[in-house]
Amino acid sequence: MARGTRPRWTRKEHLAVLYLKIEYGEELSHYHNLEVVVALSKALHRSIDSIYMRKASFDALDSSVPGKGHSSTGKSTEEIWDEYQSNPTLVFDEAKRAYQDFVASDF
Repeated sequence: MARGTRPRWTRKEHLAVLYLKIEYGEELSHYHNLEVVVALSKALHRSIDSIYMRKASFDALDSSVPGKGHSSTGKSTEEIWDEYQSNPTLVFDEAKRAYQDFVASDF
C-alpha cells in the first residue's frame, strides 16, 4: 500500500461507526474521546479522527442533525444510511453486532 493511503472502509466498519452515532448521538462530540470511539479506533487500526469523519458523513445524511456534517459522504455511506432509514431495527442490530465484534476481537 502506498504511503498515506488507507484501505477502503468495509461495510462492517461503516456499521460499527453507525452504531456509535445512533447509540451515543450528541455525546459523540469530536472533542470528547469517548472510550467507545478509542476502542473502535484501535480495533480498526484507524485514527480517532477518521472515526469522527465517518460519523460526520452519516450526520450529513441525517435530516435530524443541525448543520451539514461532512459534505463528502460517499456511496457506501449513503447506501448504509438508506438501509437504516428503511429498516432501522434490523440495521441497528447489525451495526451493534459489528461494533461488538470489532471491539471484542481487539482484546
